Amino acid sequence: MQSEVPRNLLPALAAASVGGTTAASGLIVVNTGSLRELILHSGSGWLAALLLCMGFVTTFGAVALGLAASRGETAD
Repeated sequence: MQSEVPRNLLPALAAASVGGTTAASGLIVVNTGSLRELILHSGSGWLAALLLCMGFVTTFGAVALGLAASRGETAD
């Protein structure tokens, strides 16, 4: 029983991780609020981009896991 839970929730988490990374990358590429310029002209811009992506992945992942758990999705 315990091994079924990760198997059922991992696809939702993987999809949310891709979605979060795509959303954060899209904000940087589109240069929303001069975000790309801030990252490129910063001394540690890679760290800022990494933190932005991780924040989006965490948020999207939590939502996806909550939805998958409440809907009772299975990986069948």
